[in-house]
Amino acid sequence: MKRIIFFSLFFIIIFQITNSNATIYNSTDVPKPVGPDAGTITTSTITVSDVGCITDVNVIIDSLTHTFDRDLTIYIEGPTGLSVELSNQNGGAGNDYINTTFDDEASTDITSGSAPFTGSFRPEGSLSNFDGMATNGTWTLEITDNANWDGGTLSAWSLDITYSQVPAPISFSPKDNS
Repeated sequence: MKRIIFFSLFFIIIFQITNSNATIYNSTDVPKPVGPDAGTITTSTITVSDVGCITDVNVIIDSLTHTFDRDLTIYIEGPTGLSVELSNQNGGAGNDYINTTFDDEASTDITSGSAPFTGSFRPEGSLSNFDGMATNGTWTLEITDNANWDGGTLSAWSLDITYSQVPAPISFSPKDNS
């Protein structure tokens, strides 16, 4: 009975006590040109050194100027190689993503928005696919220009990651009652 209580307490301590952190990580390898040739892929990376277990990820495009947003496909790739589609050829002939937050909890789908995209939008894929994964590593924003002639510039983007840190395991030495 004592062992059951001990192990129950141990698991409560280990799995219940966590610290939650919300951190914004900014791109440092921008500005970068986007397009204007069909098939041009622009990538920008953010390296996250903090270690934790992801509970929420939002992608913020602070400034992506581009004429004719319908030309663009935008993905975020996490450190494990998992990619999530943020926007696929939305916005028609409108221009730009300015202070655009991709957030699973947003009330408007990106497909229902209109350019210039400003505010919070639900991405086409699910950012919650990153939940439970490790935060640390290289994150890549990938923008494909799918048509000729129109171009633009990715000037700034960031990641807003909420993650938990499990404290170091506590070591116990059970008393031998034999």
